[in-house]
This record gives sequence, structure tokens and C-alpha cells, in this order.
Amino acid sequence: SPTSGTAACTTKSSRAHLLLPRRDRMPRFQRIFAFAAAMGSASLLGANVVITAPTLSITYCNFNSTYLPLGNIVITEGAVNDIGLPLASTNYTITISPPANYLFLAGTGSVTNPLSGDINVAATITVAASLVTITYQSTRGTRNTRSDSFTISGLYVSATGSAGGNIIRAGGTGAVAGLVVNTVVGTLTTNQVCPSTPPGGYSTGLRAWYPATGSVYDASGAPCTNGTAVATWNEASNGFHMAQGVAGQRPSWYDGSGSTFCNYNPSIRFGNHYLANTYGLLTNGTTYNKLNIYAVYYDNAAGDFDWLFTAGGANGLNRVSLSMNWAGAAVFDCDVPATYNRVSPNTTTQLPAARTNLVAVKADNSGIYNGGEATKVQAFCNGAAGPSSTSYTSITMNNSIAQVGDNELVTTDGTNYPFTGDLMELVIYTGGLSQAVHQRIESYLALKYSVTLSGHDYFNTAGTNIFALGGGYVNGIIGVIRDDSQGLYQKQSRQQDDSTRIYIGTLASTNAANTSTFSGDLQSLVIGHNGGQMRALSATASERPGGVGIYSRLNREWKLTNTAFNGTFSLCFTPKTSPITAADLRLLVDDDGDFTNATMYGTSSGLTFGYSGGVVTVGGIT
Repeated sequence: SPTSGTAACTTKSSRAHLLLPRRDRMPRFQRIFAFAAAMGSASLLGANVVITAPTLSITYCNFNSTYLPLGNIVITEGAVNDIGLPLASTNYTITISPPANYLFLAGTGSVTNPLSGDINVAATITVAASLVTITYQSTRGTRNTRSDSFTISGLYVSATGSAGGNIIRAGGTGAVAGLVVNTVVGTLTTNQVCPSTPPGGYSTGLRAWYPATGSVYDASGAPCTNGTAVATWNEASNGFHMAQGVAGQRPSWYDGSGSTFCNYNPSIRFGNHYLANTYGLLTNGTTYNKLNIYAVYYDNAAGDFDWLFTAGGANGLNRVSLSMNWAGAAVFDCDVPATYNRVSPNTTTQLPAARTNLVAVKADNSGIYNGGEATKVQAFCNGAAGPSSTSYTSITMNNSIAQVGDNELVTTDGTNYPFTGDLMELVIYTGGLSQAVHQRIESYLALKYSVTLSGHDYFNTAGTNIFALGGGYVNGIIGVIRDDSQGLYQKQSRQQDDSTRIYIGTLASTNAANTSTFSGDLQSLVIGHNGGQMRALSATASERPGGVGIYSRLNREWKLTNTAFNGTFSLCFTPKTSPITAADLRLLVDDDGDFTNATMYGTSSGLTFGYSGGVVTVGGIT
């Protein structure tokens, strides 16, 4: 098809339409970043004892904001008396310390030893920020052939700088063969990778960013695979990772292949589950006068009270939270930054269940766009302005606990009201955002998760309008896009009802599995339709070019905006008409929305047409 115009797919019994505005050539550049956390271990043979020493690599930007789990340190005797016990019923100690740029999480950790050994009393552990102390003893008067070991587990480590180092034995009174002072019992490394691809391309004030497409790990520390339980959801900007230590309370990660509501992208599915960060996502004692929160979610249970997110509160009032349907009311309560500032969209009309929704809450004591606006707090529902308030009450956080999926840790508030559904992405800013930045962030989330925006056009990180609302083509807006400045690389998309798909290359089960590429940055194709039916109707039957053998068309029309894309792409449609013969299909393209003068394209124009399982596929479109 040409670079601008309107298109329609036709058959002797049906035809579909597509509007293709002109391309805007844009500069191109490439920049790709990655960050993750990885764990491993190695066995080190001392003079006699065998030491299993864990390794941990921390790869995030602001090191001192969170703790990551360290693997087990295991010390096992290789021969009798490797672990010295000169006197019965006498305490001996082993102390270990982290390298200079690291801290242990004080009070967290455990040690176990087999009581069948010569050490027949349970060892104890004391964990301070810079020292772990293991205390052990035996009530036996003499040693014999019994074997002893220590397993040190549950330690968490935070990095305060970018230099790595070793965890070593620091001292203690216990004599252990092969475990002298400065013996290595663990290795820590860091790689300071600050994210350069934030939502909307805007990092100022970005406090927390949780994409389900990011680093999500199971209990072993391995990246989650489809359907596995989530032990850790890594935060992508400042290290405020969410975690769950109890197996039965872990949500599950899905890759996006089995559902239409997350647009081929991953989601985290909650039932009676939650994840938590207790180390300062919103910090105890801090007053936040600017908070901007964005969430993309799918709620399965209309009418059930659900906690989607909660942080910082202790008495049911001064908390930051997103929750649904309290006491059965059809409301989505946005308490940002406190219950005093609550605005509540409707969960029947504005944020309905059983649909992927994008909710945004802007709370700023200087105006919602940080520019003196009278409105201080406002909710946005799939891009449309929702309930608002001109007043703003500042509060101070009462704790440093943040949770997604439920509230289980703040007993002064409503506990155990779990969210039942999927969370795809959560973004929190603690600085002001302009209207332009706000619209770029919403455009990013909408195109990534197939959310149709109303209230404003779609923009990329360069500020270019890549799809303008208007002309009636405001339904089922989806697209493919490469935008490196926000890490958005969407190669295939489908409407939430799966009636239309657009993709480059070969359609795959997930966006990640599609191996096709864009030729450059800031390229996109965004498509929306006019709400017409997916079958022929008499109202539009005559709106077709004459003299080319076409007598029927689909009632629905599509508009597509091409921004700098120079490859080929494919479209899939699900018409409500049959029978259909692929050889009879044609694509009509027009630039004014009047298809009586449209140009017809078929296989002679380089297009391919297929029909299988009720789905029409048109390939080779340029």
C-alpha cells in the first residue's frame, strides 16, 4: 500500500478498511541497557573443612536502597576435630564480615547444624550490618567420629558502592582447620548500571518501576518461566525489590502466551498472594508532596475489595494506596498520598473488571502538572481525566512497608483482602511531571499492553504525535513500536477482543519470542478502528470503487499511522461472515475515508492473503 491513504480488505462477500497516513522520517540511534541480579556458589576446599561459598552479583543503580538474598554458606568437616571443641559446655564463635562496600541485613539469617554430630547443641546466629557471629558448643566430654557442619542461610546483602569483594572469616574464638581469619566464604560483585530507558523516557523523580517484562525470579534465584511462583520482583530503577519468602503466598509469573489481555507481554497473577518491600520504597518519616503513580492491571473479580498497592501507612488514613470496591461499592479508591486526598473512579464505567486498565494518579501540591494548576489530585482512567480534587493534604509516612497484591503487614489497616487478577506494570514518581511527560508515559503503557487511550493522542519519547485521536478511529488502538529511550520494543500487538492483530515478521506466541527487528529507533505503526461491525452492512455496501469486480466490504474501517517505519508488516482480522475464500480478498487504501475512490491492492501488488480458523491474514503491507 502507499505511504498515506485508507485501506480496505475485500472479498466477493466482504471487505475491510485501513487508513495509512504519511510517514514522518525521524533520526535514528540505538542504545540498549540491561540489569538483573544473579546468584551462584562454589565449593572451596580448606586444609580440612569444605566451604561452600556463595556468589552474588548486584546490578542496579542506587545500591544502598535494598537487600538481595545471599546463597547458603556451608562449612563441613572433612575429618574429625576439624571444628575444634577443647572444652565441653563452652561457647565458641566464628565471625564473618562483608567487604567494605556491603552490608548484611541486621537481624535476618539462620544457622543449622546436625545435632547428631559432636556439636550436639543447636548453634545460634547474630547478624549485624557488618558482622555475623555463629556461636556453638558441645556438652560431650570427648570427641569421636561424629561429623559436624554449619549451614548459614537467609542472609541478605546490600551494596553501598560499585567495588566488589569477598565475605571472609573475621575472627572468633573457635579454631577451625582450614577456616582461619581472612578465609573466603563468599564473593560479592557489583555492576553499577543505571537505567536509561524509563517509561516515557523520563527518569527525574522516578522512585520505583516494576515491569513484569523485567527481572522476576523464583525461589532458586532463576528467572521465572511460564506459571512459576514469584519469589522476587526486581525494581528496575532504584533497587526497591518486592519479595515473598512464604511459598504459599507467592503469585505466579506468566509470559503472555495464554491470554489476550496483556498483549503478548508478561504479567504477574495474584490470588491470595502478595509481594512486599520493607526497606523504604516510601520512607518512614518522609513527607511526599509530589506523587505520580501508574498501574496496568486486569481485575478478575468485580465487586471484591482488593488491595492492588499500599505503602507507608499505619492507621488506615495516612497511607498511599490503590484499592478496589471497598464494602462492595463500585469504586477504585486512589489514596495518594493519603486517604485525605482520595479520588475514586467508578469500577463499572471507568475502570471495569475483566478488562486491562491503565490507572494513573497525579498528586502534587503545586498542581497536577507541577505548574500551579488549581487541581492538586486527579485520577486518569485509560487516559481520560477522572475524579479530581483542588485540595491537598500532606502527610508523613508512618513506616517503610510497601506491598502489591494485598495488605498483610500493616495490622492497623484492613488485612487479607487480596487482589485477584494480573498486574503488568507499576510506576511511581516522587517528583513533578508535566502534561507532556504524563502523556508519553501513558502512551508507552497503552501501546505495550493494548490499552486504548481517550483524552489525548499517542506520543513517543521524542514528543512526536504517533497517533491522533479523531475522525472516529478511536477504538481498539494497538501498535508495533521501537522506542529505545523507554525500552519499548513491541513487535506484535492485538486488541483485547483479539479481532485485529498487527505484527512485523512472523507472529509468535509472545512478543519476546518474535525474532523480527525494526531497522531503526523511533519507528512505529499504530492502528485504530471506527467501531464498525466485522461484516458487510447495507449502510456501507455502496462505498467501494466501481469497475474492479468488488461488490461487498466489511463495515469496519481502520486508520493506521506510520511513523518512520520502512519495512513490511501484517494484519489479521476476524470477520463475522462466511464463507471466505482467500483468493477473493483485496485490500482497499484511501486517504480521505471515502472508499468510492479507493485504490485496490491484491497479490499482484505483493500482498499475501490467508484465511484459517476464522482469521484473515494480510501480509507484505508496506
